[in-house]
Amino acid sequence: MATSRSSTLCVVGCALLLASLVINSADAFSDFINQAGLPFDFQCGQQSPFYGYAVSGIASVFQSTSSLKDPSDRRWQVRCSPAETLAFDPSALVCTQYGPINPAPGEDPLTYTCPGQGFLSGFRTTYDADIGDRNWWPYCCRHRFGSVVDCQTPVTFLNAHGGDFNYSIPTTASESPRRVLVGLEGSYVGLVPSRRDRQWKYTHCKLVVNCTAPPSPANGRFTGGGQYLFNETVAYACDDSYYVSAGSPARTCLNTGRWSGTLPTCTSKSCVRRLHGW
Repeated sequence: MATSRSSTLCVVGCALLLASLVINSADAFSDFINQAGLPFDFQCGQQSPFYGYAVSGIASVFQSTSSLKDPSDRRWQVRCSPAETLAFDPSALVCTQYGPINPAPGEDPLTYTCPGQGFLSGFRTTYDADIGDRNWWPYCCRHRFGSVVDCQTPVTFLNAHGGDFNYSIPTTASESPRRVLVGLEGSYVGLVPSRRDRQWKYTHCKLVVNCTAPPSPANGRFTGGGQYLFNETVAYACDDSYYVSAGSPARTCLNTGRWSGTLPTCTSKSCVRRLHGW
């Protein structure tokens, strides 16, 4: 796995380090991607063969201080995983940076869901030392034929104000399709300067790739399907005087965007009669 890092030195009264990261490592947490009080720009790898990686886990450590020169803030780690078990066609993915989703730091509550059936693939943030909070610009990717289903959000926040957390999407190794993070919620408290902080929780969903219209066999047709969404099934039937001699009489849209089974073959009943001398 390749990891690339770049840093830019900024001067705003004192030297600030702006970390700009692209993480390609699969299913492992990154190192800390920021220093307290500094901006960061983080993306899961979006170039082949890592195009389509999604945020699948987030960990954060709270840094409290009584010094105005050293602001209370969080340090962040992010876990990236393939959004699917198959390689995405890059031309089918559209990735965009949105935001800021909280134009005013300290705005509460902070809630966001990626638009257009998208999933989170990274974040850009800046820090407001006066408020002790961050502006957030999420990166979201969507698949042209994809949708998110079976979405779940924890009932309670993952951390107390001023508390650490380490969160990965609850899933099983055999679960397919894989789950992705699609949204977030943060609750801000800023009454005590040394404890200005947010509580966090994240929404995760299954990402499925819907199908295009299935082909029809010669001398046959299919019924059902409608929008050709994940798990929809179409049934095949042959025209009068024909029957299904091979292939699948019913096919289901898989989470890969492909149809199960094989296209049926419709054979003339008269051909069979001549073959057997009926």
